[in-house]
Amino acid sequence: MDPWILPSKDRYCELLVQHNHEFIMHSGLRDTLVQIRSRHWILRGRQIVKSILSKCSVCKRFKAKPAQQDTAPLPRDRLTESPPFEVTGVDFAGPLYVKSDRVQCKAYVALSTCAVTRAVHLELVSSQSTESFLLALKRFVSRRGLCRVIYSDNAKTFKRANQNLSELWEAIKDPQLLEYFSGKGITWHFIVERTAWWGGFWERIVRSVKTCLRKVLGRASLTFEEMSTLISEVEATLNSRPLTFVHNELDEPQPLTPAHFLVGERLTSLRPKPFPADHDHPTVSKEDMTKRWRYRN
Repeated sequence: MDPWILPSKDRYCELLVQHNHEFIMHSGLRDTLVQIRSRHWILRGRQIVKSILSKCSVCKRFKAKPAQQDTAPLPRDRLTESPPFEVTGVDFAGPLYVKSDRVQCKAYVALSTCAVTRAVHLELVSSQSTESFLLALKRFVSRRGLCRVIYSDNAKTFKRANQNLSELWEAIKDPQLLEYFSGKGITWHFIVERTAWWGGFWERIVRSVKTCLRKVLGRASLTFEEMSTLISEVEATLNSRPLTFVHNELDEPQPLTPAHFLVGERLTSLRPKPFPADHDHPTVSKEDMTKRWRYRN
């Protein structure tokens, strides 16, 4: 057949099937059209080739794009400007093992993290009981201030703590205290059961704490006081982590950290060492330098 003779519709379909394996693996539309026109001229070839290629399962597989998951918007408590730890998420991490009279005992880390500034507060507790948690919460409030909202999972410890806190607020009878605490009662929110991702903003900090402890501790066994000190150092490290982009240039602004919201600067930064004045440099003679060089060699 003359390659430039226009085939009938049936002949056209036959030719497409015949040459399908020849051009199907060639790239998107123009290359395929060139391959066909090198042997046959087809009316409206571009539209026909596009229609055939759109039905090719191989092409679909290689052209497929990964689906994009729509990220849900952050809750209002994560976006509203507020003082550090006004909106807090709490959780336990552990167990850790500490030495007590040559016997290893379990200990836990009561973790509190600010939903807005991402600051962290860690307390080492001897157990996961309600009493231990309430004592840790009192220490936390004494140093970080009163919380407005606390988020947690549905552990029985936190549910019992919520009941005790409600009784505590109801027990305040002094008028001055009532006036001071009016509108400052802690609101406790429990996430939906079996939805750990709802507590992602504190679960991520739990992972960071475990990573730091795993790297520092190894197989070491510490006393309760030594472990408390280490927990405080881990807290300082996490509060000094950058929250914004770290620039490469010296004159660019320093990255913002949670510690900036707490104390105004990073907690783990070393103070800049001032350069000594010229008169502070000791004068060394040529003879002394020569003796030193010979001594070292």
